[in-house]
Amino acid sequence: MGELFYKDKRFIYTEQGRERILLDCSAYLSNKSRMPMHCLEHQRLYTIPDFLGDLIEKGPYSGSEKGLGAALIDVLMAARLIRTSQPVRALEYGCLGGKLSFHMAEVLGTFCEESSLVCACDTMDMEWMDVISGVEKLPQISFLAGDYGHLQLQPGYFDVILINGTVNFADPCQVASDALKLAAEDGVILCYCDDTPLLENVFKLFFDVGKREDYVLSSVSKLMTARAGDSSWRTWEEEYDFDGRAKEHLRQAEKMILKGSVEKREAMELTSIMLKEAKTAGAKGNVELKLQLLRQKEKLVAAVQTGMTLDCTMVRI
Repeated sequence: MGELFYKDKRFIYTEQGRERILLDCSAYLSNKSRMPMHCLEHQRLYTIPDFLGDLIEKGPYSGSEKGLGAALIDVLMAARLIRTSQPVRALEYGCLGGKLSFHMAEVLGTFCEESSLVCACDTMDMEWMDVISGVEKLPQISFLAGDYGHLQLQPGYFDVILINGTVNFADPCQVASDALKLAAEDGVILCYCDDTPLLENVFKLFFDVGKREDYVLSSVSKLMTARAGDSSWRTWEEEYDFDGRAKEHLRQAEKMILKGSVEKREAMELTSIMLKEAKTAGAKGNVELKLQLLRQKEKLVAAVQTGMTLDCTMVRI
């Protein structure tokens, strides 16, 4: 589990001995926002460190186990907002009771009141309004009731999108695809997972290890961030015939094994494909297909190693 702390004018995240500077408030020239990073001794200015410290203390998750996640979202959003003095357009994908909406709204409104925040949910939740009423500096904010995976908002519009994994989305694949479609090319997507492993796995499929940052909050919670333009897939629909292609690879592997003479390079390429497809099948919730791919991959690897025809159990397709 990681920790967030403020030291030497820097917000630092540490995990397993590794430190990451999330926001350097001593790098004054990097701040193009309307919020000051520092003030002189005789001045009475409300600075970014003051604001973030207060928000962490007064937010709805203050003192709870989810406080670290909210604090990280505050700091990471601030790190994005210092890049411009212009309004920023943000979307919270799944807002439920509004606790993370509170943090997003407070950060956006404090940095620039002309910024906008759309909080989307598939049901009307009156608690959201009660929580939002406690925000001191609201941006232009709206509540949208829509179907997850099909919010019908303008593509490529949002600079910041938070996928709120306190919601147990029925189809996280469609949610991630929709969020990616709605994000600007240089937009940032934050994915907060709270005991939602399927959402976590899907986000990892859309963004490879080197293309995202992971923050471990607890044994069941994680925050992941990535730039929209770094996605491996633009939409989940690009994988629309995934099952059909995976089953065709199962048939190819079966033919190789039954033939008795397996060409090593061709077989290794196929095992690599099947391993990736097993990972994708798992993320899509198709456990049976995942197991079929893994079993057939192992049989093909064994056939390459022994150079012999193996007893192959037919896979029903």
